[in-house]
This record gives sequence, C-alpha cells and structure tokens, in this order.
Amino acid sequence: MNHLLKIVGIPAQNWLSNPWEMKIVIALMIIWRGFGYFLIIFMAGMSSIDQSLYEAARMDGAGPRRILWSLTLPLLSPTIIFVALTGTIAGLQIFTEPQILFGGSGGPNNGGITMMLLQYQYLGGVGSTDLSVQPNLGFAAVIGWVIFILLVLIALANTRLLRNSWREK
Repeated sequence: MNHLLKIVGIPAQNWLSNPWEMKIVIALMIIWRGFGYFLIIFMAGMSSIDQSLYEAARMDGAGPRRILWSLTLPLLSPTIIFVALTGTIAGLQIFTEPQILFGGSGGPNNGGITMMLLQYQYLGGVGSTDLSVQPNLGFAAVIGWVIFILLVLIALANTRLLRNSWREK
C-alpha cells in the first residue's frame, strides 16, 4: 500500500501505529474478505428481478436513473436489508483480523480492539501479549451476553424489515 501511495506522491504511512489508520487496515481486510460473498448475494438478487419489468419501464420512457430508483432498488430491498444486517452481525464478531495483526492485543493505544478480541483477552487469551487485561471469566461472560443480545436484536430487526418489504410487494 505504501508503494502505491509513493507512486501517487503521498508519503508512506505507518499503518499499524496510529489508531485511525489501524481501523482503516482492519476495515479493508474485512471488506476484502466479504466482498465476494456479498457480491454473489447481490447477483442472485439482481437475477431474480423479471427482465420484462425493465423492458416495460424503457417502453414507458424511463431512463437509467429512474429505472434504478423506481425499479431496481425497491425490488432489491430485501437483498439490501439482508446484506446490511448480516454485515452488521459479522462486524460485531470481528476477531481474526486484529488478532493476526496485533497478536491478541488491541495494538497501540488499543486502537484495534473489538468486542470479541476483548472477550478473548478476558478469557486469558492464549498467546496474548497484552498484560494490561487480567483473565476474568465474569467480564468475558458479560461481553458474550452483550454480543448475544445485540445479535438477537439485529436478527429481530432483520425479520421485521424483511417481513415489511415482502408485504409491500
């Protein structure tokens, strides 16, 4: 990445020492990991839209922008809701990327800490280099329950939103 920045004329960055830049690195890793999965879901959603609807819209004089806003996005709304909510659920469960980058700690100033990584540290974090968090199974259990409750609330929101979008059709 620093090589690409140098080509463009931007100075090299120390990506894993600044908390803001750490978040960018972790986000890019997660986007790279999930891009193919979500792309396949969107392709399946697009292929389920009847092509005759597009033909009818074009015959009625709708341009590309009108077709996108009045036809494609409303018909893709269940797919968009599903992807947004499953992406949020996956975001709450981020563990691997900061674990690999920082070896079980949250990095400098805990800039890369996530709920799952914090729970791992409170569980005793095998191989963790962060000695600032002492093992505490009570805190680890509370973090697990908070994550569980958030995931249940997100799943309920997903069910309600999908049910409402199917009713509109």
